[in-house]
Amino acid sequence: MKQELIEKSKKYLWLPFTQMKDYDKDPLIIDSGVGIKVKDIDGKENFDGFSSVWLNVHGHRKKQLDDAIISFPIQRRMGYHVSLKMRELGMLTRPMGDVIVFMPPLVSTMEVLMAMVNIMKQAIHEVIHSEF
Repeated sequence: MKQELIEKSKKYLWLPFTQMKDYDKDPLIIDSGVGIKVKDIDGKENFDGFSSVWLNVHGHRKKQLDDAIISFPIQRRMGYHVSLKMRELGMLTRPMGDVIVFMPPLVSTMEVLMAMVNIMKQAIHEVIHSEF
């Protein structure tokens, strides 16, 4: 079963941030996520150091987050609209479905990070409370 999943993964999925030349040697398929950990198909748990990607896909399994996600139907394209609003406010991001990818440069100062977070917060607030 594992080999079949690996083959399907390579054939049908785009694996962002994955060096495909290394994937054959050391494939990783995430099965689930809880809190700040993800579990692979072999049952090994790892802290997720890339949570903006994995945990948004697999879910924190926290009721407050689940309820918030469920309350916005996919047809509203919230991620797209938040991304547009952030651009209007002076910050570029990329929506992936309803997930906003926020990966600031590692050299960002705390001041810059807080400015970016405040732009994101304002954009989310304005989009949630608009009828677009």
